Amino acid sequence: MPDPTSTGSPGLQQQYPSAPRVAAFEDVQLLYALSRLRGALRQDGETLGGAVLALERHDRHQHTQLLATLRCYLDHFGDTNAAATQLHLHPNTFRYRLQRIREVSGFDPRDAQTRFLTELHLRIRDLELPD
Repeated sequence: MPDPTSTGSPGLQQQYPSAPRVAAFEDVQLLYALSRLRGALRQDGETLGGAVLALERHDRHQHTQLLATLRCYLDHFGDTNAAATQLHLHPNTFRYRLQRIREVSGFDPRDAQTRFLTELHLRIRDLELPD
């Protein structure tokens, strides 16, 4: 089993100083896998596009919160009432935002592959943002 703190490309501890100094692989395997995938994509000159980039662009230009809305929706496994509650929104307002997300990005919550790739992209994106 690979050691995510070993030499070679920078280990998790170097890349993510807030990560625990001593951890079982099971505790950091998601972070490790996402870090490796991000590295492979960078090495190949690839990026994950899709809904996340479209929503980032829209949020930046229109001063909206659609990406945060999508993240909350995915974090609550599509439960619009729970997600609306977390964001302190009326459920109808939340559903309106979901409709805007579809219009702006083409994100289809009924497509399992799209949902998976979007969540994967969000998690890889989180690795690249400063704490």
